[in-house]
Amino acid sequence: MDDLPNAVNEEDNNLGFLNTFLDSIDGSYCNYSAYGITGDTPGFDATYPDNQTGGYEGQLECGVYQLTRVVSISYVYAEADASKAYQERQCESGS
Repeated sequence: MDDLPNAVNEEDNNLGFLNTFLDSIDGSYCNYSAYGITGDTPGFDATYPDNQTGGYEGQLECGVYQLTRVVSISYVYAEADASKAYQERQCESGS
């Protein structure tokens, strides 16, 4: 899950957020390869450890959280901000 600086996009232009969420609930997603993409996309997804003020200083957490019965996500980004390959990889993981 993203830390506060990335969640509120204070100091960077990282538009991705779903990859780190998928990393946290599915350990295999951290290194999953599809459509020419493996793992998170630097400069698009948040990077951990995060050296921003108030950022999470630990390593990327892969598969450490149990998914709840209900997941609600609110975001302001348009799907057009991410490449087709980026989104297809997310949709295909775990299938």
